[in-house]
Amino acid sequence: RKPLKPQMWLMTIVHIVCGFTLRNIKFSYTTERMELVGDQPCLILMNHSSFTDMKLAYGIFYPKKMGIITSVDAMTGILGKLMRLIGCTPTHKYVPDLTLFKDIEYMLKENKTSVLMYPEAGYSFDGCATTMPARLGTLMKRLGVPVVTVITQGAFHRDPLYNMLQIRKIKVSAHVKCLATAEEVKEKSVEELDALLAQEFSFDNFA
Repeated sequence: RKPLKPQMWLMTIVHIVCGFTLRNIKFSYTTERMELVGDQPCLILMNHSSFTDMKLAYGIFYPKKMGIITSVDAMTGILGKLMRLIGCTPTHKYVPDLTLFKDIEYMLKENKTSVLMYPEAGYSFDGCATTMPARLGTLMKRLGVPVVTVITQGAFHRDPLYNMLQIRKIKVSAHVKCLATAEEVKEKSVEELDALLAQEFSFDNFA
């Protein structure tokens, strides 16, 4: 099935629900070069630390509409139907998914929405970036849209996977950056784009 355009009424409900957590963690974020993106649909690449991450994304980008790449096993039953209504699109992790590129392109160009993706595809186990798919720069070049990165601080410590998902009282923040504009994506090589992304995802939460 084609990805659905996010329903604003449901996005608003999700945003309100997320607000309770965002206030509890005193969430804040900084931006860099985001004025270069404006209202353009963009590819958003966010590090994956815990279950809190989706709430952080809503805290940053709402009311901007986003298509969200989600693991297929999370989209079952009634929950899966609701997730589709807020723009979630399923994919299989750790294996080639030939339909994913078409789905991303459809969201960007037909639905006119940004696309949120967690390129690590799974939660960090040690607070550092996990191995990402090779040559994501190729995807950036083919899409030809601005690329935005979101790197969080504190989300891993709040809800670490190694600690039985025990919630801690931790202040969480994020840095949102326009990694490359559409023009810069066009000008740079795949290798240069991969290097930029690798630099952004070279964090260490324990440092």
